[in-house]
Amino acid sequence: MMKATAILGLVALFSGPAAALSDDLPDGIRVEQTGAGAYHVTQTQQSLYWNEKEAAAGEVTCIEECLEAWFPLKAPANAQDQGQWTIVKRPDDILQWAYQGRPLYTYSKDTFPGARLGDGVSRGQWQILFEPRLVPASMKIELTLLGYVLADHRGRTLYTRASSDDAGEQHASTDHWQSFEAPWLALDQGDWTIQSIEEGARQWSYKGQLLFTYDKDSDSQDVHGHGLDRAWAAVILETAPGLPSWITIEQVDLGLAYANENGLTIYAPVDINAVKAAQTCPEACMQENWRSIIAKPGEESVGNWVIVENESGQMQWSYKGQLLYTHTRDTKPGEMKGNGIAVGYRIGDGWRFIPVDSGLRRSRT
Repeated sequence: MMKATAILGLVALFSGPAAALSDDLPDGIRVEQTGAGAYHVTQTQQSLYWNEKEAAAGEVTCIEECLEAWFPLKAPANAQDQGQWTIVKRPDDILQWAYQGRPLYTYSKDTFPGARLGDGVSRGQWQILFEPRLVPASMKIELTLLGYVLADHRGRTLYTRASSDDAGEQHASTDHWQSFEAPWLALDQGDWTIQSIEEGARQWSYKGQLLFTYDKDSDSQDVHGHGLDRAWAAVILETAPGLPSWITIEQVDLGLAYANENGLTIYAPVDINAVKAAQTCPEACMQENWRSIIAKPGEESVGNWVIVENESGQMQWSYKGQLLYTHTRDTKPGEMKGNGIAVGYRIGDGWRFIPVDSGLRRSRT
């Protein structure tokens, strides 16, 4: 069992400013920058979102029930287009701001300033409005459990030595670490510079620190080299949202999953209303199979993990607005016998474990 706080060590070692955005913003809109890029938010720090399907359709499709969770970013009656910010008229004749042709919304479950609980909702259809930082062509920005990290073009995390001691030098020369070489035609670009190494090879560096890949990172989003021997650190451009102190991380059949303090897998229903409507898990089923994760006195919401009042009046933990449970048949760490139960009348509407990457297989190129 791995404590999440241990895994996230050295997280704040690297950061940097995002590329500046246009100052041509509508009234009431501001920009918040991080090392990975920039977010547009309202004056009250409400995050803004857009819908992939709606953007692809080229017309407003979030109507009726959709508006119970998503609130259009209204534009004044006298508003005019401003650069990439344009006005669209909704079916109910309300004027709404759009950015690069994508109608914008706020999310009902973002109940505190800076919350981003809507990012990735509805199987990734809803995305936060984000302008990625410009990186060299051979690199990308990848989402990992540590947050957004710098990666090579294949999505493999890039690392630097956190120390320049003898141990660090020794590990740099082993077969597990490969220098991240720069093409011959590549040029310095801001924080990214090229240094000459042995035999005339050219190696990328970030803020003066040479970059490496780790051969045990077999997939994109892997960060197995982070904190290794206290000598290596991933280049983290934006740290992941905070985690409650009781969260742990376990290896399950489908990857890394969030678990409780005893290592038991945590689940959330994709759509609890669909489960209830289909009556696949009525009250007796809930009592027999699912344990609500109730907040202890003194615990507070953090990041995507929010304490909310459930139907029984208890203060229950939720993740991105979905109530959290453990399953009674899971008796030891790593088990996930509750995954996929009570799928309802639509495949996927039942309980699912929460992967450490939050299910968002998206990179920021």
